[in-house]
Amino acid sequence: MQYKEVLPEQCPPNDAHPLNDCVVIRMVSSSEPDDRDFESHAAKGKPIPVQSRSGKAPPDACSWASCSTYLAGDKPVAQAKALALLPWFKKFNYAAFVSVNEDAGAARVNPESRHVDFWFFHGFEPCKSIRSVEAVR
Repeated sequence: MQYKEVLPEQCPPNDAHPLNDCVVIRMVSSSEPDDRDFESHAAKGKPIPVQSRSGKAPPDACSWASCSTYLAGDKPVAQAKALALLPWFKKFNYAAFVSVNEDAGAARVNPESRHVDFWFFHGFEPCKSIRSVEAVR
């Protein structure tokens, strides 16, 4: 399968798999997100940090080349508003709720935080799969 972005070797990792009929949250800066809002840090040319903002280990090259999203729970707007309180989301005033299925790409889900590293397939257009965009501030 071809991916939307150029990925490092061994990426996506073996524990990544398609998600089936769910909604992910992507924090965005505008009420009208565009394709750039779904690019990875790597695609934007940002260098991998030496130290993580959260005090954990810095991301690996594969994670850096993913689109960072969160699995939406039972109260997705409240969840997005809670995410907006995290310091690394201070510049994002909106949350895009995106419908995904097995045709969207490969995903690695952290079951504790519900964070999803998403590697979109070539041809998947996240903006066309947005269910809604909500203000989080």
